[in-house]
Amino acid sequence: MTEIREAEEFLSSYLDAEFEEAKAVRAESDDVLAQRTAVSETFMHAVPGAIMASIYGRPPMTDAELADYARTVGEVAHRKLFLVAEHPNVAWGPIFAGYISGNHPMSLGAYGLLLYVADIKGQPKIISSYYPDRLSTAVPTVWRHAAGAEFGGLQPPVRVRGIQAPTRAEHRRDWEQRRSSAPES
Repeated sequence: MTEIREAEEFLSSYLDAEFEEAKAVRAESDDVLAQRTAVSETFMHAVPGAIMASIYGRPPMTDAELADYARTVGEVAHRKLFLVAEHPNVAWGPIFAGYISGNHPMSLGAYGLLLYVADIKGQPKIISSYYPDRLSTAVPTVWRHAAGAEFGGLQPPVRVRGIQAPTRAEHRRDWEQRRSSAPES
């Protein structure tokens, strides 16, 4: 994967799979949930010494408990992809950073997830995830490592693709800074 549009398409496909998995957590049988999780995890690659797996799961539930939980499926939203940035990296080759919304209807206008994608054996794979520091309003946004490879200081982006701006004020300012930090692709 060498094109930013390929990274955008890959991340969009992942977000579709993640949404189906998130709904299955609340409304589907264990077998269906396991299938949805398996699909989501095909987008991921765990580097040695790090875990990279689905963020979703649920404890065992009776049919009645699951039926009650299914009433909350409306609390799950399809995440939005805000921006993709390409960063050069000596060890990995191009790294694509996907800036993504939260997964609740009330958090669709704010950052909720940062995913790093790299080429692994000829296939794009998510190799790392970060969450925004919920207590920080700093610009640029402060990110906390969640899973996968850790990236301390990536080189500045060489290309960016702004897809849609967040509505949360500090995240919009961060998005605008990132979007103007490199040529638009």
